[in-house]
Amino acid sequence: MGGANGALDPRRILLFTAPESRGPWSPGSIEEKAVPQSKQCPKCASSMGEGFVLDKTYGGAGVSLWVEGAPVKSFWTGISLGGRARSQIATWRCGRCGFLESYAAGAADDGAEAQKQEARVVLFAAVVLAFVLALVAGVLAARG
Repeated sequence: MGGANGALDPRRILLFTAPESRGPWSPGSIEEKAVPQSKQCPKCASSMGEGFVLDKTYGGAGVSLWVEGAPVKSFWTGISLGGRARSQIATWRCGRCGFLESYAAGAADDGAEAQKQEARVVLFAAVVLAFVLALVAGVLAARG
């Protein structure tokens, strides 16, 4: 998916378009398409530069991901990824009008690593909860 330095390969992208009538979470159509090194803005015809949308997390930052399907809420992680396919997002920005155009870069992975991360978060939360309960029980026993 990425080059030698971890950059997204602009020659291999998957273009996802959702028709207006199907709603914002609809996967719409999927087509593989090549993106040239320099693009022209579809709004004002100026040149566009490649970049990415920063996704800040607790203690870190990364590239935003496209995730297959509608979002599903999770009590422990906010949104459950459930092993769904995902792909990094490459974004192009117009230097004149600021228009952004985004593409899911490269082939979508199977989500196995994110599913492991989600399981680690749930396990960590369970350990913290057990520790807090033991602490509360110890305090109550000392008082009683």
